[in-house]
Amino acid sequence: MLAEFYRFQRTINTQTANKQEIFGVTGARVLDLKTYDEKEQLADQRNRHNAPYFKLKMVMDYWCSLWFWDVRDAKELPNRQQYWQDVAGILELDVTKSLEGVVIVKGQQKIFDTANQLSMVMEAEPPTDSNELFTDTVGEYTNRKDLFDKNQRLVLVSNLAKQYFYFHPQLEFLDVFWERGGFDLIAGNPPWIKLEFKEKDIISEKFPEVAIQNVSAPLVRTMQAQFFADERLKEMYVEEAIGTECTAVFLNAIQNYPLLVGQQTNLFKCVLANGFSLLGKNGFMGLLHPEGVYDDPNGQPLRRKCTSFAVSFPISKCV
Repeated sequence: MLAEFYRFQRTINTQTANKQEIFGVTGARVLDLKTYDEKEQLADQRNRHNAPYFKLKMVMDYWCSLWFWDVRDAKELPNRQQYWQDVAGILELDVTKSLEGVVIVKGQQKIFDTANQLSMVMEAEPPTDSNELFTDTVGEYTNRKDLFDKNQRLVLVSNLAKQYFYFHPQLEFLDVFWERGGFDLIAGNPPWIKLEFKEKDIISEKFPEVAIQNVSAPLVRTMQAQFFADERLKEMYVEEAIGTECTAVFLNAIQNYPLLVGQQTNLFKCVLANGFSLLGKNGFMGLLHPEGVYDDPNGQPLRRKCTSFAVSFPISKCV
C-alpha cells in the first residue's frame, strides 16, 4: 500500500509542479498546468476513503488517538482485539487470506480471533513468496460503503485527528524518505518550554485581570465559579486540561522518546529527538536551543546522539 501511495504521490507531484524556466539550463521541466483550484482538486484525490493515503493516515491517526483519548469516552476505548480488527477494516484486509503461508511464531500474543496467529515479523516458508502475501493483500482495495458506518470508535478517531492535528512526516513526505532516506537539511527554532497546564491562563480568557494583576486566591476561586457557569468555557477548560495531560504522557513515554528518559521534558528536546529520525544518512540539522541538553544529569543518551552527528552550539554561546 505504501508503494501504491508513493506512485500516486509522484504522479500528483509531477502534475502540480510549478513551471520552471531557468535561463541557460537545458532540459528544465516546463509545465503550463492548470489553475491552483485544479491542482487542489488533484491533490485532494488522496483523501478519498478508498485511497492508500487516507487508509494509511487513518491507521496512524488511530494509534495517536489512543494517547489522546478523551476520558469521558473511555467506554469506547478498544481492547487489543478490537484495535487490530479496526485496523484490518480500515485497510480492507482479509485476515484469513493474509495468514495463508505465514509461519506462526511460538508465543505470539493473540490479536485476532482465529485459530492461527498473525506473526508480527511475518516469517515466510522458503522458498515461497508468502512474505509478500500480507503486503499484496493490504494493497487490494475497492470502493465500498462509508468506513465510519456503525463504528463509533473511528468517528472518535477522526474527531481527535481534527482536534489535535496529527502530522505524520514519513507519510506526508513519503517520496523524501523513499528516495533519499530522509531530509538533507533541518533548521529551526523550536519552543523552549515545558508543557504544563496553567489554570490562570484559561480563566484569563474571561477574566484577563487574573493574568495581569496580583489577584488574591479567594477572588480567583470566585472567578473560577463564574467561569464554570458558562458551559462553553467549562468545556474549553476540560479539553485543555485533558489535552495537556495527554500530551505530557505522550512526550514522556519511553517508546516515543527513548533519548529523553529521566529528563525534564522540554519541547525543544522533543523536536531535537524527532529531528534525528527525520534526517537522511548524510543530513544536517541546525536548531537554536538553550543549554538544557548539556547540563541535565540524565541527558547522556541525548548528548551522545548529538555528538555522533555534529558539534552543537547552544544559543547562549552564540550571543
